[in-house]
Amino acid sequence: MFLDPYQPKFFKSKFNDIEFVTTELDELHYGFEIWKCKLYVNGEVFHHEYLNYEDKFFGLPENLENFILESAKGNFVFIP
Repeated sequence: MFLDPYQPKFFKSKFNDIEFVTTELDELHYGFEIWKCKLYVNGEVFHHEYLNYEDKFFGLPENLENFILESAKGNFVFIP
């Protein structure tokens, strides 16, 4: 799956008002890229000490075709 690095990608929960939104593709090291993203809960950016959106090392893996946001019953949300 090729994702346009200039277009946001949305991963929405089927059960809750939760979504990940990619903001940009960032190359951390030569050949190692992540999608910088933000987590929204009830339409607002969710802030937590472990989700430092300015930190270069927080993001989703480059191959987002394998990313699943939540468990099958919606009891859990996966934050990589």
